[in-house]
Amino acid sequence: MGSANEAKEDQQEQLPGDTVLLRYMSFAKFVAMLSRKALHLCRLDAIGDKDRFEGSLPRGQREKIVKDLIRGLQEDPPPELVEARERARTAGRVIEWHAEAQVRAYTLALRRAAYVSCWSQGPESEAMWRLYCEGN
Repeated sequence: MGSANEAKEDQQEQLPGDTVLLRYMSFAKFVAMLSRKALHLCRLDAIGDKDRFEGSLPRGQREKIVKDLIRGLQEDPPPELVEARERARTAGRVIEWHAEAQVRAYTLALRRAAYVSCWSQGPESEAMWRLYCEGN
């Protein structure tokens, strides 16, 4: 049974109906959105260097996943890990390396499968305009 915090994290936050959300975009992108009657969604791994942490797991969640994977791999290691442990001088680290590699692969797969559109709640910001809308 999960804790109260885990149950709370699983619930999606509901915004009141009068909440104002902002989407910073150039005029050309705004016109394209209106003419297509659709939002542009960017694949997360295609964002590039704009935000290298976008789509990454929060540190605490990542550490929890790695620990859970390590525990599972210690209890029932796959044959390739047993062989690697027997050959490696750093036998204690083989499972940790494997768990870290699995989390990296999961994160990359998530970034390839997720599409995003960035919106903001709160007061309008000149800094956000400069970040998302080059030029005037």
